[in-house]
Amino acid sequence: ANHFGTCCVYVVFIANCLKDFGDYYWEEHDNRIYMAMEIVPLCLIFLIPNLRALTPFVIIANISLIFGRYINYVISF
Repeated sequence: ANHFGTCCVYVVFIANCLKDFGDYYWEEHDNRIYMAMEIVPLCLIFLIPNLRALTPFVIIANISLIFGRYINYVISF
């Protein structure tokens, strides 16, 4: 419950981004629908007791972030 309380702004932000994407490509839905769809994977992640199990995903995320920043740098200059 503590993790979800600290991530509530993140849930709203991602739901708004998903809503913009969904409204453009599909029919319009309320933000609460997208929040409900996002809560399910987040709750499953919060149930992982051993954070070492997430290490490969963190490494992949960091590599993706570095690659994305490199692409932005190349495009900008």
